[in-house]
Amino acid sequence: MEMNKMMNEFEANKVAYYEKLLADERIRKAMNTAEASLNVEGLFVTPEENELILSCLRGDISEEEFLQRALSLTTRKPGQDYNDFVKTTNELPEVVEYLQSFPVIIGDLVLAHRLQKGWTQQKLAKEAGTTQEQISMIEDADGGITTGTVGKVFQALGLTEISAR
Repeated sequence: MEMNKMMNEFEANKVAYYEKLLADERIRKAMNTAEASLNVEGLFVTPEENELILSCLRGDISEEEFLQRALSLTTRKPGQDYNDFVKTTNELPEVVEYLQSFPVIIGDLVLAHRLQKGWTQQKLAKEAGTTQEQISMIEDADGGITTGTVGKVFQALGLTEISAR
């Protein structure tokens, strides 16, 4: 009789074990699907957030506790990701070098003055006797723009003419 009881307990435990494995596998698949969806949107789940979600899905914590803990993890301010991006990129020497390059400075100057005047690229191009594509190339710091073209654009914007030295 004792052997039958042990066998029944073993079978019951085995079933419970496999049910837990199956539930864990379903949770893992659901998490993988959710994370993939977030990644497509450019969002990522931190390990701490991942563990919190799994705790809730497994039933280790209540929904209310989940929400409270999730809210405590959201300490980022609106725009923080952008500010972090700018800070990080400004610490890279090659980015700083590019942003301080002559074509970028000229492009930023032209863009700022064009916007200040309320002009489109097309309007500036007409005033400077050039094409909208050339204005775009200047503002984007693309190469292949002559100093003569930049000089005409500066004159149209009321800036001092550039001369090559």
